[in-house]
Amino acid sequence: MENKKICSKPFTKIEIDSYGDVYTCCPCYIKYNKIGNIWDKNVKTIEDIWNSKEAKEFRRKILNNDYSLCNLDICREISLEENKNFSDTPPLPEYVMLAYDKECNIQCITCRDKKIKNSLKQNFIHNKILSIMLPLLQNAKLITISGSGEAFYSRHSRLLIKKLTKTNKTTKFNIYTNGLLFNEANLKQLNLINRIENVCVSVHALEPELYKKIMVGSNLDVVLKNLNYISTLYRTGQIKSATINSVISNMNYTEIPKLIELAKKLDFYISFSIFTPFGSSLDKNYKELAIWEETHENYSKLKNILKTAREINYDKCIFPPAFKSI
Repeated sequence: MENKKICSKPFTKIEIDSYGDVYTCCPCYIKYNKIGNIWDKNVKTIEDIWNSKEAKEFRRKILNNDYSLCNLDICREISLEENKNFSDTPPLPEYVMLAYDKECNIQCITCRDKKIKNSLKQNFIHNKILSIMLPLLQNAKLITISGSGEAFYSRHSRLLIKKLTKTNKTTKFNIYTNGLLFNEANLKQLNLINRIENVCVSVHALEPELYKKIMVGSNLDVVLKNLNYISTLYRTGQIKSATINSVISNMNYTEIPKLIELAKKLDFYISFSIFTPFGSSLDKNYKELAIWEETHENYSKLKNILKTAREINYDKCIFPPAFKSI
C-alpha cells in the first residue's frame, strides 16, 4: 500500500471503560464503536479483543483513509503518522488507557450527578478486569489513568499504580486529574516521582463561584497551588508536559481568555473541548449549553470571546474542531 498519513490510534492504543467495553480511542471520538467487551464469554485473553473482527474492520477503514466511524467534529486526539507498517492485526498496543474506575472525590456536573465511591462489589469487578488486562499492562510503555475518575483518590487505582510501579520499572504514566490531590506527598506514596510523562488537569473555570458550581466539592485555591507544583516539575524536567483541560459550554465560555492566560503563565498546554452528553442530568440541556451552534442566542458572544482569546496568541492553546469556523 502507498505510504500516507493515517491516524495511528487504532494500531497503537487501547482503552477500557467501566462497562468492560474496549475501544481504540476515546469512545465519544469514535462514535462509541467498541472492538469488544472483556465480559464476553468468548474472550479469554486481551488478544481476543485486540484482534477481533470489529477491530480489524476499524483498522481497514483507517488504512483506506475512511474515518466514517470517527467523530472528527469533536476529536482532539487524531494522530497522523506515515503509514509504514500498520496492518489490521498490529502487535499489542504500547499505550493503554484505563478509564474504568469512576471513583472520584468531587462531582463535576458535566459528567455526573453525585460523587462516586466504589463498593466492595465494584472493586471486585475492577480486580477481574485486571486479571485479563495485566499481561498487557506489564508490557505497556505508557499507561493513562484515569479517564473517568480520580486516580489519586480511588483505593483501587492507588493500589494499581503502586503495583505497576513496583513490578515494571520502565512504564511511564499519564495522569488525568482534577488536581485536588496532585501533590508531592501523594507522588511519593504512589512511587510516581520521575515516572509521570504527562499530566492533564481539569479546570473548568477560574471565577471562584462558577468553579464551585461546576466542580462541586473541589477547592480552587488548593488546585492552583498544585498547578504551581506541577509547573515546577515541568520546568525542572521531571515531567514531559502538562495540560489544563476545560470543558466549554454556555455556563463558562467567558472564562476562556482567563484560562489561556493561566496556562501561559504556567507554560502549560490548554486544551478546550465542548460539552458532550456524558450521562449526567445536564444532558437534557444540551441545546441550551451548545453555545457553538449558530442558532444559539449567545453564539455572537462566544465569537467575541474567541476573538479575544486568539489575540492572546498562545501557541499551546488547542481549540476543538467545533470552534474552527467561529
